[in-house]
Amino acid sequence: PDWLYYMCKEILCTQRTFMADLKLIGKSVASLLSSNNSLLNSLEGLVDIKKEHWEAGSHGVQVISCLVKHFEQTRLKYEEYFLGLQSSFEDFIETEEFSHYLPLTALALKPLYRILYCWQDVLPENII
Repeated sequence: PDWLYYMCKEILCTQRTFMADLKLIGKSVASLLSSNNSLLNSLEGLVDIKKEHWEAGSHGVQVISCLVKHFEQTRLKYEEYFLGLQSSFEDFIETEEFSHYLPLTALALKPLYRILYCWQDVLPENII
């Protein structure tokens, strides 16, 4: 149906923009890693969480904190958008028009829900 096509198209455009933002963050991490050996050491330290790594790599930890903060801001910007989509999607599910599509779209809707609810740990029970 048209509504599903347009909704998916809009979501995919948003996902692409979000991924582009993440790639930029990834590039800044990569350039920091190639230019800063102590950051690389502190990142390796983060993996096995040894106290001495944290102390020795305090600069690296600061840089990571900045990146995490930037990612959080990016994520929040999109979360607002996705919450709006969730809300209108849930309103539509309540309509009679939706019940006609249900048998045909149940499988198609699962990936859509996964995208819409990607900010939450658990999918709504009726979708699992």
